[in-house]
Amino acid sequence: MNQLTNAFINAGIKLPSTKERLWRVIKDEPGLTQAQLAKRLTGIPIGTISSQLHGMEERGMVYVVGTKGRGPSGKAKAYKTDMETYQLLPAPERNGKKAAPAQAEPPAETKRQPVEMSIDLDSLTIREAKALYLKLKEMFA
Repeated sequence: MNQLTNAFINAGIKLPSTKERLWRVIKDEPGLTQAQLAKRLTGIPIGTISSQLHGMEERGMVYVVGTKGRGPSGKAKAYKTDMETYQLLPAPERNGKKAAPAQAEPPAETKRQPVEMSIDLDSLTIREAKALYLKLKEMFA
């Protein structure tokens, strides 16, 4: 921690989170790129700023207003916010899926018994092979 941070902590002043500090700079100076934001927020690595920007963009807290200069993809994104006060919005669900809870071993009566099959893969037509592939994918997905 630097001297200023230590002085705030010793005085009992709660410091805002990195995400809030980043949001405040975007609110005060709209249209800054990631590199410009990193220069304004000394002591915060650019990787952290990139990660925070991505999260805030997904949550709808900031949005891209255009591009400036030259970045790895040819242009660097410039950010802006329309929110009047800082509020951490909920994160969107990813692809409508939630992490499935871990399941215990199924009871003995529902266990599947192995099936023996003999399929000559060389003799399958493309249509039959695709149908087999889709059925196996459905079973083991």
